[in-house]
Amino acid sequence: MQEKISQFLSERLLIEFGGDIDADSDLFQLGLMDSQAYIELIQFVEKEFGLRFTDEEVLSNVLVSLSGIVSLVSQALQDQARRSAVPE
Repeated sequence: MQEKISQFLSERLLIEFGGDIDADSDLFQLGLMDSQAYIELIQFVEKEFGLRFTDEEVLSNVLVSLSGIVSLVSQALQDQARRSAVPE
């Protein structure tokens, strides 16, 4: 999952992780991501992993770094798996 997200960021935003930019770097503060790129990232993650983020998640500061994005996606996938495993 991290590799797919990292690859997307690398291809779409030309971000190369390593050196000065690591998984915890705030991509907005570094000027590497703007609002349009953010929307593209959200759309990519939702499509790629079959997720839907709430407005609260989208507007939080969680999705500003690779580690934050991966953490939120991982948690959302776990929540989704738990919901689908619960018998109705």
